[in-house]
Amino acid sequence: MARALPPARNADVKVEFLVDPATILFQAGAENERSCNLNFEVQAFTPEGKLVKAEVQSAEAPLPPKTFERVQKQGLPMQVPIKLPVGRYNLRLGVRDNLTGLFGTAELPIEVGANPQEPMENNGTANK
Repeated sequence: MARALPPARNADVKVEFLVDPATILFQAGAENERSCNLNFEVQAFTPEGKLVKAEVQSAEAPLPPKTFERVQKQGLPMQVPIKLPVGRYNLRLGVRDNLTGLFGTAELPIEVGANPQEPMENNGTANK
């Protein structure tokens, strides 16, 4: 699942991902820690299909047992900010598990510079 929070004036659009832990490969590490290796990507396109900006963030960190247990129950959250000028955009979102190659995608429309509105959400789809 993902949602885009419309920004306040002169602020970044905050794209919040929540990844289903069943779609992530966690590897066992020292002291009962679990780790994963994910890439999160946000691409902003104009309504005409022109790429305006892209942001990528990686997540690779060992999770202590209590954190891993919480992720198993609630999902793995990640926030990716993207700075966009005033306008309408189609955001293309992607999450890649670098250990398995599994890739999930979603698309969200957003308007920057308009009056604040409710967050837009999308459950997306997973593709190999």
